[in-house]
Formats: sequence, structure tokens, C-alpha cells
Amino acid sequence: MNLESRLEISYYKKIAELNPEHGIFVVQNSKNGKVFVKKIITVYNPDVYRRLMDAGLPGMPRIYALHEEDGRLTVIEEYISGSTLAELFIEGRRFEPKEIKRIIIELCVTIESLHKLTPPVIHRDIKPSNVMITADNRVILLDMNAARYADNTKCEDTELLGTKGYAAPEQYGFGTSDERTDIYATGMLIKELLQNNYMENPAERSLLTDVADKCTELNPRDRFSSIAELRESLSSVDKAMVVRGSAAGDKSAIKSKRRLLPPGFRTLNPFKMAVAIAGYLTVFILSFSFDFETGSAAALYIERGITLLMMLCVIFFSCNYLGVQRFFPLCKSEKKFTHVLGIVLADISIIGILLVIMVLIEMALKSGV
Repeated sequence: MNLESRLEISYYKKIAELNPEHGIFVVQNSKNGKVFVKKIITVYNPDVYRRLMDAGLPGMPRIYALHEEDGRLTVIEEYISGSTLAELFIEGRRFEPKEIKRIIIELCVTIESLHKLTPPVIHRDIKPSNVMITADNRVILLDMNAARYADNTKCEDTELLGTKGYAAPEQYGFGTSDERTDIYATGMLIKELLQNNYMENPAERSLLTDVADKCTELNPRDRFSSIAELRESLSSVDKAMVVRGSAAGDKSAIKSKRRLLPPGFRTLNPFKMAVAIAGYLTVFILSFSFDFETGSAAALYIERGITLLMMLCVIFFSCNYLGVQRFFPLCKSEKKFTHVLGIVLADISIIGILLVIMVLIEMALKSGV
């Protein structure tokens, strides 16, 4: 029994309960009046806690005192005000893509500092209730109860610790925990942040999902090789979005220009284009082969031109060129019969209007003669 550590712990007096079932309390140091968190834990690795106490890593509560007695470890650590992601989920908090990336990237920086220790420390229990967002939006990683040193000499974990749904397969006896174990849990966290969160840009959601899927591959060798690689991948999501956005913009511009092509050419399908060319040639030949009984050559060419215009208008309207059918109520019907009827009536109306114009022009020409 370490009397010095026991004496030091005695200075911290309980003033509130945070989670008494799990032995977590708010305490105050009677010597300086500062407030801390006291944890009494039964599952732990004392060497890991001592290493973390000495290291004082950023992105984690600083450990100020430790005392081990009767199979229990008492930990005095920094009190940090904030809410865990689990609490925010319950409150219905939604996170935008940029916020998700920021949270995970900050978390990766903290995890990376654990992995850079000698030997590396694996957290093994990354989940929403162990990730806190402070009042000033800092990301804090909590709870090192399941943490252990990475040991590449072992074939499998001897202690099966972790949380169902977040623990990697190797934590269930299918291998030994290493840095990629934390990558798996981080991927599961990304998926939960994405779940039920509306995103205006589906492409960005898709990119984040791709990152999460790679994190959560069953075989550790198929995941990111390091937390640094995962962090870099998240940082590159914005660059990928710029590339995709540019490509999407180019495709949109091309598609917009193709909309202006006449029916039969918009899909750039060779067969359809060949049929369209034959059809348009037939229309032109028929239109200018009609022989109307007119009194002048001018009237004849006007009649042939209007006939051509009639045929082209019927083709363009029937093929909904530039969405022209949206201006006709019957054509907007989802019922096939009503839709077709609307097209037929509209075509008849167009032909009728052009016939009237033709007659008026002929009358004007005759009166001029």
C-alpha cells in the first residue's frame, strides 16, 4: 500500500455525483479548492494509467493522482465541462459534414498521440459516450479503462474488453489489438455520426461513408494502416469534393448543351441519330414536294414552309423538346391515356393555328395582287 498516494487522494472531497453506479464523482481539493473528477475503477491497466499521468497528452483529461488498493484504482483527473456525443445524440443534435470531419480529425490527433507512445497505447473503447464536446467545441477522449499496450508478440487478446458494436473483431478473440483496433471503432463512430443526419450534398456523405467502410473492414490489414492515414484521408475529403464538384459541373454543362439538340440527337445514340436523320430528311422532302394550287411562286413556298413547320412542331412537341409539354395540363398527367390524349390535342391545335396563319397569308397575297 502506497501511504503517500493514499494521503494525496484523501485531500479530494466528494461534492457531487456524476455516475455513482460506475464510481464517478466530482471532488474538490481541500488544499487549493480546485474541482476534479474522481473515478474508482476495477478493470484497468495500472501501467497505462501511470504512463498517461506522466505523458499529459492533449485531448484527454489530465491525470493528477493515482492510488491502487484492494483491486481498485482511484483516479483523480481534470474536470472538463461538456457533453458526450451519446448525450448529444439523445438530445437530437445533428452534425453537418464539416463538423463530423472536424470532430473525427481532432479525435484522430489524440488517438495518434496514444499510438506514438512507447510502447503504443490502444484505447480499445472509442464510442459516443467516451467522446466529449466541450463548451468551446474541443474534442476530448475519455475513459481509459479498456486501454492496453500494443503487444505484437501475442496471437490474440487475453482480455476481451470493449463495447459491442464498436469493438473490433480482434477484441473478441480473432486476433490481437493494435492501432487498427482503434481505427475500427473510429469508423463505427463516423457511421453513427452520419446516421439520421440529413446532408445537402449526397456526394460528401458518400465520401465519408467510404472512409468509414475502410475503417471497419473485418480484416485489420484492409483498414487504414495508421490513424495518421485515416486523418489524412478525412482531410482530403474536401479536395475530393472540389474535384467531384468540378466534374459534376462539367457534366451538367455538357448535359445542358445536349438538351438543345433536336429530338433523336440528345442521347448521342448512333442508332437513334441515324433514324432521326432519315426522319428529318423525309419530312423535308415531303414538305417541299407538295404541289399546292396557288396563284404565285411566293405563295407556294410559304405553304411548303408552313407545312414543314407543322411537321417539325408535331415532332418536337411529341418528343417534349425542352420540356414544352409542361405548359399543357393534360400532358402533365401521370395517367398514360390522358398524357397521350393531351399530346394529340396539342398537336391538332398547333396544326390548326398554323393552317389559319397559312390561310391569312394567302388572303393577304391575293388581296395584294
